Amino acid sequence: MLHRGTVTIRTANVLATEIRSGTAFSAMMRAISEANPRNYDSLVGATFFD
Repeated sequence: MLHRGTVTIRTANVLATEIRSGTAFSAMMRAISEANPRNYDSLVGATFFD
């Protein structure tokens, strides 16, 4: 079950490749898709800028 404000790794991978770069959203999706699973918790509260 997904919680509000969550994204699956599969979705992050797709969005990271499909959306234009240079936006905070694309940076966030790339960070999620490229993160080592051991470091997922460090992404909570991270800030991304356009």
